[in-house]
Amino acid sequence: PAAPLEKRDYCIKELIETEKNYIEALNMITRDFMRPLKDVLTPEENEVIFKHIKELADTHAGFHADLHKACLAPQQQQMRISDCFLRWKDKFIVYGDYCSNLPRAQEQIDELCSKKQLVNQCVLNCQQKANDGKFKLRDLLSVPMQRVLKYHLLLKELMKNTAETHEDYHGLEKALKSMLDLAHYINEVKRDNETLQIIADIQASITDVDLPQNMELKDYGRLLKDGELKIKSHDDNNKIKNRYIFIFDRMMLMCKSTKGEQYIYKSSLALCDYRLENAPVNSRMATRYYWFLVHIEKKTAYTMYAKTEEMKKKWIEAIEKAMDNINPSIAKDTDHQFAMHTFKVPTYCSDCNKLLPGIFYQGY
Repeated sequence: PAAPLEKRDYCIKELIETEKNYIEALNMITRDFMRPLKDVLTPEENEVIFKHIKELADTHAGFHADLHKACLAPQQQQMRISDCFLRWKDKFIVYGDYCSNLPRAQEQIDELCSKKQLVNQCVLNCQQKANDGKFKLRDLLSVPMQRVLKYHLLLKELMKNTAETHEDYHGLEKALKSMLDLAHYINEVKRDNETLQIIADIQASITDVDLPQNMELKDYGRLLKDGELKIKSHDDNNKIKNRYIFIFDRMMLMCKSTKGEQYIYKSSLALCDYRLENAPVNSRMATRYYWFLVHIEKKTAYTMYAKTEEMKKKWIEAIEKAMDNINPSIAKDTDHQFAMHTFKVPTYCSDCNKLLPGIFYQGY
């Protein structure tokens, strides 16, 4: 009789069987939805809804084949389970873009189905034919995101049931770190895409915004904080003005609020040209919760007033974070000059060999 399966064997079996099911789901999306809907969707709509699906189906067919090879008898083995994950990680990077595009794909389906009767009927027919209407297309498109974010959990379970003396134990450790790194990267890409949309919306809401040629707000980094402050410019007759402030990594934007989250641009400060000074504790104005932004060449200065001590603390933290992002404190004792940089393609850190998370201003 066959030897009883160990827990480790069950983990491997689950990994391979669920991978097979996943490939079938990808093929079903291609066969039962992508092809039939091609006739009723524009090329642009098709690209948004089914972005990367074909590529993922091809990638996972190869990954699944490698997993099978890793499960052959020891004398026939060409690779180990851990090798499969390490070998295919770079192909899985596309999930960052896939998961970021997913909400847009689902919105596109909902919008087309509500506005175009022909598309709606075709989608319903496809769903009925594919799985008796059990799953909607918009739900099936979530399956790839669920799958890729589950790999580190499957590997964790496999490691738990693998003896430290096993020949693949240390390989599995590397594979687990690799899939955790991938999951972190995907989540950060998703978050960055949401951030870029917020920044684009902010730029559209500001009239007369004065940026250098070919520059957009996103070129000044991530939005760290926004809200209302009272501000006094020391070269402006000492008048205190209400301003709506946006703090980005490289810049502070000062605007005047108008109705309905619309703003009029007033001025901007390059944060690398300023230093932050807290108000003296014994100041008679201490109850006003204020601080200073002073030009490093003392050309000008601003006094900024928050409503509460807690709000003041949060504003100062955001400004300090922005200043540290521009000039990292850990670099001050070196002769290196750091400049925040956007890497256009997925890039690994040369020091820790992890993916630089996100899609803009990921490193220096």
